[in-house]
Amino acid sequence: MSKTDRRRYAGQIAGAVVAGLFILVLATNVLWPGAPPATGDQPRWPSTSSPFPSLPAGANLHVIPVGPSTNLSTRLLLASLQGLASRNGAHLYLDLHAEVTNASSMLSFLVSKYGPSFDNMT
Repeated sequence: MSKTDRRRYAGQIAGAVVAGLFILVLATNVLWPGAPPATGDQPRWPSTSSPFPSLPAGANLHVIPVGPSTNLSTRLLLASLQGLASRNGAHLYLDLHAEVTNASSMLSFLVSKYGPSFDNMT
């Protein structure tokens, strides 16, 4: 097959692909059921409210250190317990990266912004 034959064949394939896409667009426009109804059956969330709950900060935050060698099942258990204990307010904090000694950590930010006292659980 010569170089010009290959180019002609590639041009034919490209033309067939473009023609197929054109026909597909026309077919979907013809078969589309129409515009969606103006009124949806699901109400929209008001833009003035947040979808996330506002929880009060607890007076005392219990910090649980989680070492890098902690296995995944224990991490999952601790995250589940954190969620259960903090349903009505922030009470447990999982220290995954030794944040107690780091002044630029999230824990330091929470203490400086919201002022809870914290104790380390071992």
